[in-house]
Amino acid sequence: VGSQNYTVLRDATAFPDPGNFFPERWLGEEGDELRREAFTPFSVGPRACIGINLAKMELNKLVAAFFLRFNAEVDESMREEDMRMYDLFSAGPSGGKLLIRLAERK
Repeated sequence: VGSQNYTVLRDATAFPDPGNFFPERWLGEEGDELRREAFTPFSVGPRACIGINLAKMELNKLVAAFFLRFNAEVDESMREEDMRMYDLFSAGPSGGKLLIRLAERK
């Protein structure tokens, strides 16, 4: 038995109002335990990814460096219906893409 991250991360018990972009949800302490239990991209238990700490460190550094250098916004050609998820084991947008415009920060 398993579940995909797309479904788990939209559980309103752990992530209130899951359909809306709300990055501040990760900053507060309320619901921390539920969010920690629900967010398992590296699996859990004895078979969890051995490189989890290295991967998290690299991801944090990469994301910070990227957004220090670039502003990113969704391309105006993207439509809401392109971003609706279809139900597969590894869910993805029905349009098959997400176009993003990047602009180098000055």
